[in-house]
Amino acid sequence: VIVVMSLADFSQLVEILNANYAISLLMEYAAFVKLRISRKDIERPYRIPMPDWFAFFFVLPPSIAIMILLAVSSWMTYFFILMVFLASVILIAAQQISKERCWFEFDNINTRETRKEYVEITFGGQEERDALAENGIVELEP
Repeated sequence: VIVVMSLADFSQLVEILNANYAISLLMEYAAFVKLRISRKDIERPYRIPMPDWFAFFFVLPPSIAIMILLAVSSWMTYFFILMVFLASVILIAAQQISKERCWFEFDNINTRETRKEYVEITFGGQEERDALAENGIVELEP
């Protein structure tokens, strides 16, 4: 990454960073729309006051602007994005292989005990623990 970025001038570096941030925003927008439509029942700390079907149209203008930004990017930006994507695919595959062959020990953070400890450390108040228990995130012992 450093070697590739050292070949670019400052304006290209800014363009590369903006393009990467724009791609992450597109993923956030996609998650927003998917969760807003498919998981209506989740309790949220805040809610944007609009109907669920409007979520797609809510993120459409910034998504179009991001697509325009990506369309006018330089070849160096496309190359960097492609290399980062390929590196992430390779790293994910290596992680999967290492899990299957037990090369490393992976912690399972989805266990109930770990979640309980996290809740006890993070949320000290009884109200927060009760709210998490009501949503099925953690089971409280009587």
